[in-house]
Amino acid sequence: MRAGFFKGLLALLLSGALISLAYAETDIRNIRAGLVGNYFGVQLGTTDIHAQDLELPNSEGIPTLTRPSRKGFGTRLSWGYRFVDYLALEGGYTYYSPATYSITNGNSPELRIQSVDILGKGIFPLYWGIDVFAKFGAAIMAYKQGGLLAPQPTSSHDGAHGITIRPDFGIGASYAFTPNWVVDLSATWITQGGVIPKTNFYAVGLYYRAVDLFCGQFLC
Repeated sequence: MRAGFFKGLLALLLSGALISLAYAETDIRNIRAGLVGNYFGVQLGTTDIHAQDLELPNSEGIPTLTRPSRKGFGTRLSWGYRFVDYLALEGGYTYYSPATYSITNGNSPELRIQSVDILGKGIFPLYWGIDVFAKFGAAIMAYKQGGLLAPQPTSSHDGAHGITIRPDFGIGASYAFTPNWVVDLSATWITQGGVIPKTNFYAVGLYYRAVDLFCGQFLC
């Protein structure tokens, strides 16, 4: 998955450069204009919850080492504000596909995770509407442990839930294919702590920049 992500990142950079070479100089300036302001976006991709293997009872009540399904679909909705070319502040909500333990006694307990994050975003603008960036901040993680995953369960119907805060960081690259619309590729990691295992999110995003196209060209 990591190799595929970095190949996609390289493809985004190369394709953005090649496509942008076809634009006139004035068009390139328009894409670069109006960087400061609000932006809104949605990301779709793969989540990977590194939940550990556990010994869970099978249909005969015998503890059996069980490996969960860890990867699945994820999505993130976000809002951000870019203060200058090199700095933005971003917040978002992320849904992670649950880690599911399939066991033969008819139960499939899950570890479910959702998060709300606030991140500082450092940006390095390149040419032709391409930026590379890094993010760092904190995520408020809401988790729910189903059935036998809960601490000291008395039955398969028990569960546990809670909230914790974990460090959140990521890297990526974006390409502005119009002055207002931006596509990006990114990888985000949340570190392990307590109930929360290490959690990854590899995604492609689409953003709308709600900015004045002429800001920075005499009007602002």
